[in-house]
Amino acid sequence: MGLYSGLARKSILNWGATDEEASARLSGDELLEHADGVSTRAIDIDAPPAAVWPWLAQMGPAPRGGAYTYDWIENLLGLNMHSTDHVLPEFQHPQVGESFSLGSSRMTIDRVESQHVLAWRSEDGNWVWTFLLEPRDGGTRLISRNRFRLPKLVPRRPAKAKWSLRLAG
Repeated sequence: MGLYSGLARKSILNWGATDEEASARLSGDELLEHADGVSTRAIDIDAPPAAVWPWLAQMGPAPRGGAYTYDWIENLLGLNMHSTDHVLPEFQHPQVGESFSLGSSRMTIDRVESQHVLAWRSEDGNWVWTFLLEPRDGGTRLISRNRFRLPKLVPRRPAKAKWSLRLAG
């Protein structure tokens, strides 16, 4: 268990990301300040941000463009993902406030900076998924950051005031 929590877990949560990327404060982090968990993944793409952006802009469940991963796994989870192999013109201009269902979660677009940042937040505010595109050597560095709060067995409540009683004597 120690090996998993020490080395493997860090590698899984931060696949492809540099230590600097994994520990950096990125655009979108402010949408969920006090996260219980953070995952940062990254990859270099041999295309400029303008060529990558259309694929991000249309991400999401059908009729959107999918998530470009293993559709069969996502569909076992009821996510209705069908990765497309072409750009869908009707989804090329994401707007803050647009939403879609992702399984039992309702995701709302919370930040859009064309060709640079796309951030979704779950309706309950406990999950933020942000994609960042950074130009690099004629290509693009794609960074995916997930921030989440775990459910609590007991709802969070404000701290109770501590009272003290002094008896007059």
